[in-house]
Amino acid sequence: MSLAQQTGFENANQFAKSGIAPVGSIIPVSRSKQSNNHEGQVRPVSIRLSEVMFTGRVPISTWTFAFAIHNKLWVSDLTSLYFGKRVGMNKLIYREKLFVPDNRLDMEIGVTAYNNFGDVLCSSEPMRAFMLNDKNTTSKLFRLDEDWTQLLFKCDIEIAR
Repeated sequence: MSLAQQTGFENANQFAKSGIAPVGSIIPVSRSKQSNNHEGQVRPVSIRLSEVMFTGRVPISTWTFAFAIHNKLWVSDLTSLYFGKRVGMNKLIYREKLFVPDNRLDMEIGVTAYNNFGDVLCSSEPMRAFMLNDKNTTSKLFRLDEDWTQLLFKCDIEIAR
């Protein structure tokens, strides 16, 4: 068994020349405050219930809706819904200042609906909104269904600057 060869280095203090430039000081780049939201900011958030649609066994039904958003509860008035017809609601169901990290909003929304026939529909849905356009609005569609009954809710989420 032979021993590994040893090589002596001469001029060990010289640096090897490479194609990489030497590392200099790093200068921070200034960023505008408007276009930057990497750390997150507290922004006003409002959610509107814009439309509701009903499909089920009966042609007309009277419903009450309850939305639970971020420890707040909004309950609607009695609303008559016709089978397959969209009803424009345009009701503000939530307005609060929330922490919005990285230009996006993630939260849970709980929706409960009950009608005059004793049907109760419940769901918990994730709600995501992004600040992408000039108006900062996003639409979200929620669906509650059980057996032959289905409710569709369209909500508009707005994050103010």
